[in-house]
Order: sequence, then C-alpha cells, then structure tokens
Amino acid sequence: MLLSLAALLPIVLALPFTNTSTASCTSQQWAIEGFSTYEAPPGPLKPGTPAYFNASSLSFRFEDPNTNTSTACIRRLPAGAGGTIADAHHHYPCDDRSVQYEYDGEVLVVSHNFPCHGKNIAAFASINGAVHCVDKYGGSQCSTAITEVDVTPEIIS
Repeated sequence: MLLSLAALLPIVLALPFTNTSTASCTSQQWAIEGFSTYEAPPGPLKPGTPAYFNASSLSFRFEDPNTNTSTACIRRLPAGAGGTIADAHHHYPCDDRSVQYEYDGEVLVVSHNFPCHGKNIAAFASINGAVHCVDKYGGSQCSTAITEVDVTPEIIS
C-alpha cells in the first residue's frame, strides 16, 4: 500500500531552544532519515513473534546541520495495546525537545525552534514522499527513504 506525505501545516509551538549563533535565519536543509511506523495487532503476541512487534511505534532521525541538531524521534504505544500510532491532535517531542512532530497516518509535521541572531525562529518541514507498507507479524510496517527537506524558517519573536 502506498500513502503520500502531503505538504505540512505550520504550527508554532513554544519549545526549548537549541543554542546556536551560526544558524541560517532564512533557509535551511534538514535530513529526516529512517522514517518507520509499525501498527501492532491488539492482544498478546503469537508464539515466535519478536517482542518488538508487540507495540505500535513510530521512529525517525532528524538532522539540522545549520544548528548542529541531531536527534532521534521515537514513540511507542503500550505493549499489547495494538491500534494506530497516528494522532493528529498531539505534538510529540524528540530526544532534543526543540524538535517536535505530529503524525496523522498520512502527514508528518516536523517543527524545529531555535535562536538566530537574537531572534526566536520556528522552522517547519515540507515533506513529500511515498510510504511503502507491508504486513508483518499480524500488523502493518511502513517506511520511506525521505532524505533531504528544504525549509524556510519564520521569525516568531
């Protein structure tokens, strides 16, 4: 099954900032690598199923060479809960809390807040790509090879 990642909607969030004085305030390029989701079936694992596949999850790596920000973004539902990792109503922080994301099952919204020359900057990804999904251990595993993303930062204060 193929899903499209649509253009992303900007949502300004109050986040802690990555300290950098050399960041570009006007344009950037990010790398978002290893985007993967797994939607586990509800209930206990079938015999022989690796424990990892007992929980729905989402993960990717965010890299912003302009601010030297590199962080993992991971979310796992409780084991055995099954169900979708999609949640269009909440923003989840990455390990570096200046980066947050939202995923509604089709659109991945990634935001990064950082200071630049005394101003607070919010940048939002514009991602387009195909997601490839396969059945795995009774659930659905999806991934894409998104690499470079062009963004235009906005001054928020």
